[in-house]
Amino acid sequence: MGRKDRKRRLDSRQPLFPEGEEFAPQDLESETESDDAALEPKSVADESSRPVGERVETPPEARFPPLEPQPDEPVQPRTAAPVRQRRPNWLYNILTLLFVLASIALLAAFALIWVNPYHAINPLPPYTPLPIIITATPLPPTLTPAPTQTESPTMTPVGAVSDLAATPTAEIASFAFALAELDIDYAASEAGCDWLGIAGTVTDAQGDGVDDLTVRVRGQEDDTDLTSITGSSEAYGPGGFELQLGDTPQLAPYTIQLFDTDGTALSQEYLIVTSDACDQNVVVVAFVPGG
Repeated sequence: MGRKDRKRRLDSRQPLFPEGEEFAPQDLESETESDDAALEPKSVADESSRPVGERVETPPEARFPPLEPQPDEPVQPRTAAPVRQRRPNWLYNILTLLFVLASIALLAAFALIWVNPYHAINPLPPYTPLPIIITATPLPPTLTPAPTQTESPTMTPVGAVSDLAATPTAEIASFAFALAELDIDYAASEAGCDWLGIAGTVTDAQGDGVDDLTVRVRGQEDDTDLTSITGSSEAYGPGGFELQLGDTPQLAPYTIQLFDTDGTALSQEYLIVTSDACDQNVVVVAFVPGG
């Protein structure tokens, strides 16, 4: 649509208010004429008055009007992050220390019970056998030979034969010393657990030690045959003695007997059973005057 067509179309418009109406504005016609004048094309003379090839430059200020400067936003200074305070962990350290100490104590207790099951801290110690002591055994009675028959020197019608019946007599040998059964005790050796032995004392009726007697110990399950002299070990008291049976505690039977310097038996042979516990590796006995 060209400019003339637009003008023609505008000219064909009817006024909004008829001219005869009293409400029609008085300057309606003048405004219409001014609009028509504005729409008239410029004359060729006006356009030809501008020199050909002249370049119209518009200053940058007109083309790009300056904008109002935006206020700079205040830069907030960067602050270091607050240091987080660590909680005191002394309570956890104490609990850890107690746990470590309890673990060490428990391991030590287990090791001690393993080495010595008869220790006092063991709630379930193994059974300790009681010593077996052989009491006095009477010797078998001796029989006296019966007398032979003898004939009377005089001849009589009826021979008289006298028969003498032999009466057996039983004798019980008595010894000068006997083992006090109530004084048998199990103790720990000063040498530690690497020891097994029998020790004790020999005293007279006044309680004084009897020295220079021979104590003989023999094994019932092996060929052990040891002797000791009374008074040689005063660590156990007057008339004391001690014999080492081995270097490891073990449960084994042994016999013990007392002799004088001539080899005469002064007591009967008693059976003693040793223990396999480290704190009971020495059997302590006492010989007292016999009845």
